[in-house]
Amino acid sequence: MIELIYYEERCTGCGNCAVACPLNVPSGVLRIVGGRLKPDIRCEGCGVCISACPFNALELKLPGFKSFEKYVSLSASGNEVEVNTGGSPGKAEKTKKVTRVGSSYPDYFSEWFSTGLLRRVFEADGFNVDIPELIKRFEKAGSIFPLLKDLVIDKKLCSLCGACIASCPEDALEMDGYPHLVDECKNCASCLLKCPKTDFFTLESEGDIGPYRQILSAKSTRIDAVAAGSGAATSLLIYAMEAELIDCAIVVGKKPFIATKPHELTKAAGIKFAVAPTLALLKDAVKRGFRKIAVVGVPCHVTAARKMQKLGCDEIKLIFGVFCPRGNHPEKDAVACRECEDLTAEHADVSFGNTGSPKGWRTIIVRTEIGEKIVSGAISKGYIQMGRCDVEKVVSMAKRKRGKA
Repeated sequence: MIELIYYEERCTGCGNCAVACPLNVPSGVLRIVGGRLKPDIRCEGCGVCISACPFNALELKLPGFKSFEKYVSLSASGNEVEVNTGGSPGKAEKTKKVTRVGSSYPDYFSEWFSTGLLRRVFEADGFNVDIPELIKRFEKAGSIFPLLKDLVIDKKLCSLCGACIASCPEDALEMDGYPHLVDECKNCASCLLKCPKTDFFTLESEGDIGPYRQILSAKSTRIDAVAAGSGAATSLLIYAMEAELIDCAIVVGKKPFIATKPHELTKAAGIKFAVAPTLALLKDAVKRGFRKIAVVGVPCHVTAARKMQKLGCDEIKLIFGVFCPRGNHPEKDAVACRECEDLTAEHADVSFGNTGSPKGWRTIIVRTEIGEKIVSGAISKGYIQMGRCDVEKVVSMAKRKRGKA
């Protein structure tokens, strides 16, 4: 994670940092937590506030690069680029000169390349950018959003998840059927990287159903949840909220909404293959002051949410995924659902579905530490009861969706 550190003893309260912030939004973007300024979902870690501070009261803390081969520094002129090829803590880094493909770099590309957002890409696993090819596409499109439109929206690959809406720091995007520009694109590339249908930043896959710690069947034992027609997923969310592991959950009832109380979660009862802009509500949740957000969605929503989390949105604390055998896209000729190969929402903390469990029960795939903590806590509280799952049936169905069966 990129961290903006605040040295209180040096600060005079001049306010230059807030004035210099290019996002020009209320001070909620720069909030002090434990003596440190903590950026929220809208901050891209550009470092402009640091340059504006005359008292050196701010510092941008970056974790070490996982692989020095992953990044390049573009030279100001000429046709060569320095590539970092080695070095370790306490030892000098080594560089070599290599021929640069393409001599024309648009100004906006250089600006985008220097942003904190792209630094996060280099720090995370999954960096998958072909620099020369990306530059060619930028030059052809003219700016970032038209590039996203060309690669995803115009090809009917958009899953309408709303991640681009939530990611845009300028509020330049709105959802009207599909995402579209309502203001000038500032070329931060946040939408392009976080879209679940692009591969500039990728998440690792593992096997046919993704990584997991345990797979089991579960049934809710809470009277309020059962009476509302809710299942194990709702009971787990209720437990997470009561245990203060989350302070709200973005769920889908008749339409997506932000649930802030346990009883509100029962309004989102039942598994839904909802292709809806669920993630667009993330920005609203953050603006309302929520800092421990759960997201529930189909596999494409889950992929986008995990990308957002890995690229700096640490307000997302929990991701629940719904098995999705077919999707429910509002456009019959859309290919977004037809080309999806992820049945089990493999990038979720916990995934839920009907496959492999008897009627009235839910198959639960527990994938992460936080997922395991919530499931074990709900069991100890008596919120759910456990049973055996037909794992082979889940794997078989997942293979079928991937075209392997």
